[in-house]
Amino acid sequence: ILLSQELERLQNSEDELGGISVGLVDDEDLYKWNVIFPGPADTLYDGGYFKAQLTFPDDYPNHPPEMKFITEMWHPNIYPDGKV
Repeated sequence: ILLSQELERLQNSEDELGGISVGLVDDEDLYKWNVIFPGPADTLYDGGYFKAQLTFPDDYPNHPPEMKFITEMWHPNIYPDGKV
């Protein structure tokens, strides 16, 4: 229930999130989210939009979600397969 409340809150406040968009990968799976967000201003990523997936564990919030970039990019904290 917590996860569905968080998703609804984020979807209802997209205008306040600075261009971040959040939705489910599959309407039948609350534990996998698509996230699209703009690159930070005044950085190498400024002007770009980046897609990632969050996969939440069954015991969320006791354990964090895993994040994987779908958009190909280079960053020292991102593995070649997109995992953070």
